[in-house]
Amino acid sequence: MGAFLSLADKINSRNNSFDPDPLSTIAAHAETQPMAIALTDEGGDLSYAALIHEAQGVAQALAESGVTIGTVVAVSFPQRRHQIVSLLALWYLGAIYLPLDPANPPARVANILGQAKPALALTDPATSLAAGADGFSLPRLDLPKQRPTLFTPPAYDPERLAYIIFTSGSTGAPKGVMLRHRGLGAVIAAQASAFAPGPGDSILQFASFGFDASLFEILLALAHGARLVLP
Repeated sequence: MGAFLSLADKINSRNNSFDPDPLSTIAAHAETQPMAIALTDEGGDLSYAALIHEAQGVAQALAESGVTIGTVVAVSFPQRRHQIVSLLALWYLGAIYLPLDPANPPARVANILGQAKPALALTDPATSLAAGADGFSLPRLDLPKQRPTLFTPPAYDPERLAYIIFTSGSTGAPKGVMLRHRGLGAVIAAQASAFAPGPGDSILQFASFGFDASLFEILLALAHGARLVLP
């Protein structure tokens, strides 16, 4: 607990004007150590080069579906690898990641969809999402097949929204919290200072994608060139 309190102090006390761009930080590892392992799950290993290649391919397909800067996209996959590829793809477009845990009760999913009103849901055919709380229609896009592409993201804006996360709702209805890229950059810088993760390290990603801790775990590995281990 003390380590996490220390990290919180570092984040809150920083002047984060020069904190890193999360996407560029992750993509840089595909240039400096392309064959290093970024993700490991029951399906095998995925290198940093392959991770970025897949994310760019999904970004291209999403762009062709109308996703652009500021578009909110719900993402829900039972396979954690697909969830992370989709997250990076959305950041390549300047879009906003809305994670949905497919294991969540349908009432919670419906409540989140009704509040956030995403433009699109990125899922697989086996994932069923409840209708929004107010019955709005949600277009869906299955994870597209990857294809060679070179996708250039828009200019980095630290004030752009990166993702929306919803509280547990234990004291009432779930409430959406909007997080900016600037805050993620501050987390990356503080992680480097507090934990010094790097190539050769392995980080377990075990938190539900529906909660904020999942982004902390993802960045603790991928922003620092370490391996993210997916159960």
